[in-house]
Amino acid sequence: MGYISAMLSQNEKDNLVRWDPASPLGHVESYFLKANHPSEPRAFWIKFTLFCRPGEPAQAVGNVWGIVFNAKTHEHVALRQQFPLSGAVLGRERVEVRMGDSEFHTGHTKGALAMGDLSLRWDLHFDTAGEPFHHFPNEKLYKMRFPKSKAVSPYPDCPFDGTIWANGEVLEVKHWPGMQGHNWGEKHTDRYAWGHCNEFDGNPKDTFFEGFSGRIRVGGLLLPPVTRVFLRHEGKVYPLLSAKSTFWPPATIQHDAWEFEAEGGGYKLRGKMKADKQDMVGLYYKNPTGPNTDCLNSKLAMCHLELFKTGAKRHERVVELHSPHGAALEVAVHEGERHGVRMYV
Repeated sequence: MGYISAMLSQNEKDNLVRWDPASPLGHVESYFLKANHPSEPRAFWIKFTLFCRPGEPAQAVGNVWGIVFNAKTHEHVALRQQFPLSGAVLGRERVEVRMGDSEFHTGHTKGALAMGDLSLRWDLHFDTAGEPFHHFPNEKLYKMRFPKSKAVSPYPDCPFDGTIWANGEVLEVKHWPGMQGHNWGEKHTDRYAWGHCNEFDGNPKDTFFEGFSGRIRVGGLLLPPVTRVFLRHEGKVYPLLSAKSTFWPPATIQHDAWEFEAEGGGYKLRGKMKADKQDMVGLYYKNPTGPNTDCLNSKLAMCHLELFKTGAKRHERVVELHSPHGAALEVAVHEGERHGVRMYV
């Protein structure tokens, strides 16, 4: 295994399956891919998930999810199918996830889902150049039990090409800007907002934003949001990883919006993401223990970012970035909370 691992890129290592059937702990894990049409308010989201309750590896299941978003009609195709993990192929030494007719590999995914009158098929390739993005500032946090949810983005800024068949409609995907992420852990974060955008007005090259604010529970107490954000603009990296920006000022998480500020390296980033609730798809997320989570998912959100250079006298604006409908926004809330978003699958 050591030899095989040494042959993999860091991106591929980040995509190896983390679930250990021998562990007595519960586990959730997901691989997700999303991309936006370069000019129209259309997007897709595909996800492969693993789910195991504590001490029940024989009953572990996988799910394949797919959504095609359409802001022109506010009608979205959303499907999910479940499979026993005993029949799945899960790559721990090479990047490979197979469930039913759907599969994920380095640079490629294809699949087919059917649910009632709905059907979805896809055959997509994505660019595997570029460096991965790790959300945590210290790699030790990926090996510890705390925090209980881990996240990396093996391909945070990659174009997609291929074809999607959604309920009879054929979508030709030609260089749609997108990303591929991977997360895992003992449970979903109690309440969080996650955002990503690499489609901005003016099409700046080598530019993407990703970040999250999450509230974790310690000893029964729900702590204020912890925020981590990252911006790369025209090839220059702004990590924004100061301790101050992690805990203060607190982020605001609403059912359809996320606002934050972050500082680091002599810069401050102020951001807002907001989605039309008609273009959010509610998803039922199970937790291995405790109450389940409602995920309010949109890949057609607005994103507005302002980057400032901080100084003793005043803040100087470095760049302002805006996307009217090219951003991903996911907000997780407690199951059954009144949020006004239609729950699909």
